[in-house]
Amino acid sequence: MDADDDRANIGREEERSDKLNEGELRNSAQNIREMRERLEKIQDDLHRRISQQRHQQSPFSDPIIVPGIYAPSGFDIMDILVAVSNRRNPTVDLGSIDDSVAFIVCDPLEDDMPIIYCNESFRRLTGYSESEIINRNCRFLQSPPSPSASKEPLNAHSRYVDVTVNNPDKHDSVILSRNIVAREVVRDCLANRSDCQISFINYRHNGEIFENLVTIVPVVLETQGGKRYLVGFQADRGPVG
Repeated sequence: MDADDDRANIGREEERSDKLNEGELRNSAQNIREMRERLEKIQDDLHRRISQQRHQQSPFSDPIIVPGIYAPSGFDIMDILVAVSNRRNPTVDLGSIDDSVAFIVCDPLEDDMPIIYCNESFRRLTGYSESEIINRNCRFLQSPPSPSASKEPLNAHSRYVDVTVNNPDKHDSVILSRNIVAREVVRDCLANRSDCQISFINYRHNGEIFENLVTIVPVVLETQGGKRYLVGFQADRGPVG
């Protein structure tokens, strides 16, 4: 009888264990479904918020970088920085790259290679606002600011009038000649589609003159059908007397 009772007890325990396991499995499956629903809601909310920001912001404002989704600027800045980091045969060591470094993105296929993106660090470095930067060639930093500067047309097809050439009396001849030499170096590197690092003498919005170490890196985004960009990194090397 004792053996029969033990077998019956064991059977009941096994049955109870099976039911318990089935219950745990059902609870686990329910938990997984609830987690998936929460994640879907979070993702939908994230897409909605980014879409709203895309319509509210200037099209080239600093984006919220969301890997695997997109940036409000119309191209993913993260993709561009990754392309810079992973470029073949780099000739300039950039070190670590993130948004704390001042940089711009230019379109080499547009007339006069206009700036199409500038990050906040670049705006802090130069003192210019985004609207004063976008669609201009970065050459404008080689001229002192003028009251008429904000009145210049800023569309992508308007060529920037180079004050350093047309009005050399407004610049120290040493600064002018140094920038001309630097431009030639950049022009040669761009022709060869290679990295370039050279110092320019630039002007901030407040008129302060400073030495700007410029590194230009050409990149190709295969994710955009081989679209080419020029990424220009800037480093302040101090004021020029």
